[in-house]
Amino acid sequence: MATSDPPAHLDSLSVEISTALGRAVWIFSAIESATYDYLKQLSKEPLHELMADQLFKARVKLATQLVARIEGFSEEKAQALLYLKRAENLAKTRNAIAHNPWRIWADFEARELKAAIFQRKEGAPVHTLESVRQFTSEAEEVSEGLQSSLRALPYVCNGA
Repeated sequence: MATSDPPAHLDSLSVEISTALGRAVWIFSAIESATYDYLKQLSKEPLHELMADQLFKARVKLATQLVARIEGFSEEKAQALLYLKRAENLAKTRNAIAHNPWRIWADFEARELKAAIFQRKEGAPVHTLESVRQFTSEAEEVSEGLQSSLRALPYVCNGA
């Protein structure tokens, strides 16, 4: 008797993909939160509210400019600027893995199921389960480094 239930290996792959995507998006949200919180600390004006509906790239650009203006703290600034740049670069991959569908297919020559994200743009990189895990690992490192480096800088408010 035929069943409409997917085979167990597809269920397992689905759980692996879902978990990897969830972790990737979750950890990147910590990076976004760090930039948002930093903007909140920097001004008597509600920058965090004014920038809340802006794309991540615009918030990172503003945070980068504000960090660059801080006088002194050259080592701390360099670290923060490095992590802000890495966060900006990670956003491209986050967008790709969050906004493009996974495809699962049978590779008959290798005799295995394969899964990957194929972006709709010609020549765009393909993202596999392993590359999503690598993204998550790097995003965790950037999140921790960004939060730490921003905390090490003074919060200089206009008019303070």
